[in-house]
Amino acid sequence: MKKFSILRLPCLLLVFLLILYVVGCGDSNSSYQGPIIVDPVSQQTVIPPAKGNITGVVLDAGGNPLKTDIKEKGGTVVILRSGYGGSEITRTVTDVNGIFTFNDIPEGTYTLEVIGSAGNIIASTFATVIGNKTISVTLQEGNILPTPTPTNTPTGPTPTPGQNVVPPAPPPPPPPTKPEGPTATPTSTIAATATATPTQGPLKREPHGIAFQAGVGIKKIIVAEYGSNTAAIFSTVNFNEIHVPVGTEPEWVATTNTFAYITNSGSGDLSEINLINNSVRNIPLPAGNVQRVPVGIATGNGIIYVVDWGNAELLVIPINSLDTPLPAPDVYTTVYDIPGAISPVYIAFNQTATGGELHITNTGPAPTDNKVIILNASNPATAPVSLLTGNNPMDIDIGGGNGCIANLDSNNMTVYDVVTRNYNIYSPVATQQWPFGVDVFYSNDRAFTANQNNTISRFFFTGIVETMPITGGTLNVPYDINSDSSDINYIYVTNAGSDTVFRINVANNPATVDTIIDLTN
Repeated sequence: MKKFSILRLPCLLLVFLLILYVVGCGDSNSSYQGPIIVDPVSQQTVIPPAKGNITGVVLDAGGNPLKTDIKEKGGTVVILRSGYGGSEITRTVTDVNGIFTFNDIPEGTYTLEVIGSAGNIIASTFATVIGNKTISVTLQEGNILPTPTPTNTPTGPTPTPGQNVVPPAPPPPPPPTKPEGPTATPTSTIAATATATPTQGPLKREPHGIAFQAGVGIKKIIVAEYGSNTAAIFSTVNFNEIHVPVGTEPEWVATTNTFAYITNSGSGDLSEINLINNSVRNIPLPAGNVQRVPVGIATGNGIIYVVDWGNAELLVIPINSLDTPLPAPDVYTTVYDIPGAISPVYIAFNQTATGGELHITNTGPAPTDNKVIILNASNPATAPVSLLTGNNPMDIDIGGGNGCIANLDSNNMTVYDVVTRNYNIYSPVATQQWPFGVDVFYSNDRAFTANQNNTISRFFFTGIVETMPITGGTLNVPYDINSDSSDINYIYVTNAGSDTVFRINVANNPATVDTIIDLTN
C-alpha cells in the first residue's frame, strides 16, 4: 500500500500535465469555447462543428398557419434530412399554430419535409444551419422540392410537440439521379455546340449566382460554382468556360467593367476576379459577432455592398480602398446594422439623383418579416423604408423604375415603384412553382423568373403576365437568372441541380433553350 501511494503521486501529476497540454493545444486566437476532443488515431485535437437551431412555420395552401388539433392528431410531422433529401436525421411535430423547432443541429445544408395525414410529403424546402444562430424557414403546402427523396419514409416514433426524436437509421437512399436533358441545337449566329445535361453522379459545380461584366461590347459572364469552390468564366461569343478557384461555397456575383466580386458564404470572405487576366484575389472581411455569411452583393458608384446573413449586417467597401497589398479588413470595410432585419439575403443597388439606394430582401417566421428593406446608400445608418413582400423573398432586381422580388414560397413576384414606393397595380404577380432568381430584362420593360416546373414567367410592367413553357431542355433547380443587351433576346439561367447554364431565347412563346453550357468540362 505504501509503495502504491508513492507511485500514485507522479502518475496523477502526469495525468494533470497531460490535461493541461490538451486544453492548451490549438490556435490561441480561436474563439471556440466548447469541448476539445483528441482523435485517438492522429492524437490531434478536433473541434466539433458548431451547432445552430431551426425554427419554422408550416402554412396551408392558402398561406395560413397549418393548425393542428394536437389532442386528436398529435401535430404535423416535420422531418429533417441530410443534404438534398438524404437520410433522416430527426423529426418533430408542429404545435397548434404550425410552429416547429430543431435545436442543436450541426452546421450544414439540410432538407425539411412536412408529412401529410396520408403519409405523403406535402411541403419541403432547404435549410442551411449556421453555428450559434437560429434560422427561420417557411414551408407551404404544395411547394415541394423537385430533388428526389427516399420513397420509404421511416416510421420512427411520433414525438410530442417540441421534442426531437432520432428514429432508427433508415437504409441509405439511392444516389440522386439527374434527368437527362435533350441536346439543344443553337439557332443563333453565335458559334456554339450544345451539350447534353449530365445524367448522374453527385453535383460537381452546383452553379448559383450569374452576372454579366459591366460596360459595353463583348462581355464575360461569371458564374459562382457553389459545389466546387470555383467560378466559371465564359463570354457571349465563346461558351468554352474556364474555372478559377475562389473561396468556400461561393454564392452571388457582382461586377464592374474590370472586376467580378463573389461572396463566399462558407469561408466568410470575398473573391475578386480580374476580368482582364482572370487572376483571383481573396478579400477578407472583418470579424463579426458570429461567423460571417456573406450572401447578397451589389456594386454601385465605385463601392461594393455585401449582405452578411450571419450577422444581419451590411458591409460597405470602396473599391479604391482595396490596395495592393491589402490593408487590414477593418481599414477598408465599414459595417452597418440592417434595421429590422432577421435573415437578410440579397441586395440590389438603385442609382438615384442623390447617390443611390440599397434594396435588401429579408425573410423570417412572421409574415411581417418578409419584406424589402430600403437604405440610403450614402448613409446606410439613416432610418430605412420597408415594404412587405410575399413569403420567403429571395432575389431582387431593379430596372425601368421598378423593383422586382421573387417570392419563393408564395409563387409570385412583388413589383413596386422604386421612386414612390407604391406597389405596381398588378402586384403580386403570379408565377409558377418556386421562383428563386428574378431578372429585369435589359429592355427595362419586363421581368422574368425561372420556375421549378420547367417554365419561365414573363411580366410586362404594363400588366401582361405570361407563362412560357421551355423547349430544348429541362430546368433542374433553377437558381439565378440574368440578361444583357450584348446578347439580344436571351436570358441565362443557372441550374444548380444539373451543373449547367441555359441560354434561353425568350423572343417567342414557348421559350427555346438554344445553348446548354455544361460546367462539368
